[in-house]
Amino acid sequence: MMYFRKFFVLMLAIISACFIFGFQVISVEQAKDIKEKSYARPAIRVIAHRGASAAMTEHTFQSYEEAIREGCRQIELDVYQSKDGTLYVSHDPSTLRLTGKDYIINDTNDEVLSSLTVENGETLHTVQEFFNHFGNKVLYLIELKEGTPALDNLQKLLEKNPKLLSNITVQTWDVQSLIALESRYPEMFKQLLMSTEQDIASYVKCSWIDSFAVAFPHIRKEDVELAHSYGKQYWGWTINEEVDMQKCEELGVDGVISDKPDLALQIMGINKQPG
Repeated sequence: MMYFRKFFVLMLAIISACFIFGFQVISVEQAKDIKEKSYARPAIRVIAHRGASAAMTEHTFQSYEEAIREGCRQIELDVYQSKDGTLYVSHDPSTLRLTGKDYIINDTNDEVLSSLTVENGETLHTVQEFFNHFGNKVLYLIELKEGTPALDNLQKLLEKNPKLLSNITVQTWDVQSLIALESRYPEMFKQLLMSTEQDIASYVKCSWIDSFAVAFPHIRKEDVELAHSYGKQYWGWTINEEVDMQKCEELGVDGVISDKPDLALQIMGINKQPG
């Protein structure tokens, strides 16, 4: 009788999870197969840009927890290093917009930065705090905002968290960082963040690039096809409108970086809610 009750509770929990998260929520193990173009799900990868940041304070645990609840399995973290060499999660080089206090992260020590709070009451988080909080239940897309200057401190962080290495991907505009990462972590998925002055044809043969990230207005089908012809992936950012998400699907992009991961998951046919 006791066994039956436990079994019943377990099945009820599974069914409830399906209705909460949808029947097609991908697992982290499925999402980890990031270099393999033929992965079964998702057809297009959805990445939570600063979390579910259209609705919540960006780069907070609350924002990312909401994205995960919605079914997203990859989160994007913008990273700057402090004066002490600690990697903090912030899109801006200054803390002003997020905390209301104007400090340049590079020029400020950890004691000051760790005392700052954002709108929802959380502190300005370090990357290590994100690792501690979310562990291996998500993939991390780390954007090195500074490129090469932060590379050694990123390596120190990775050495402290070896079990998370397969969960970490890196995106940056700095080609030298990607070359260095290739020599240190050849298995890591590395993505070049494209500027409007760059063209994919100049980089598509580079072995140290696994993927390109392109702003939505500059996505072109011929570039998507060129990247694919050399075994590279092609992601779009920051894509928040339904019509733009549908356009990405039509163009054949491999990843959509969005402030609205719930909408993107639904458009891409992942995590559709019953009924």
